[in-house]
Amino acid sequence: MAEANAQRSNALIILAELDGRLNAPIRLVLFGRGALALGFEPPLPKWAQTLDLDAIIPKREEKEFEENNDFWTALEAVNAALGQKELYFTHLFNEDQIILSKDWHEKLVALPIHFKNIVLYRPSTLDLILSKTARADDPEDRADILELIRREKIDLPTIETAFQEARIPEIEDLQVQFEKTKEWIRSSYRTDKDLRD
Repeated sequence: MAEANAQRSNALIILAELDGRLNAPIRLVLFGRGALALGFEPPLPKWAQTLDLDAIIPKREEKEFEENNDFWTALEAVNAALGQKELYFTHLFNEDQIILSKDWHEKLVALPIHFKNIVLYRPSTLDLILSKTARADDPEDRADILELIRREKIDLPTIETAFQEARIPEIEDLQVQFEKTKEWIRSSYRTDKDLRD
């Protein structure tokens, strides 16, 4: 089912192009709207329309990624080939640049989309929410957070536990954004009946 819906998403177009240019298998951990488009059923139309992909490089795989010339060459070719459509795979972050739970890597969710070379994962739903707390004032990220909470029926105590277990990068702006988003989420539970049902 997810694969059928994914056929309409820009994320799948980008990944199919990348897969066709790779010569060896690779594991990718998507986050952002690409992960939402491919990792939830049914995806919201706005998720499927995202123009770029974001991925997390786990700490244990940083050296492997850095030395993977096949991947970087394929990625450059994909961005050049799809640039006229304004589709890009440009954002790859080391895990210590993202707000995530301390054991996020143990909770990865495999995506049921099959390629020749690419194996896809996304963070858990709570980790996807945490990753979006870095942009407290972005209305799209706020909307995504609320949508994920509603879909998964996540209660406030569970969110509070995720806040406590979050690993926040030592970047002042991210720490400020995280605190602002925490307060906004708490306020949303107080004012939005749908989150409490």
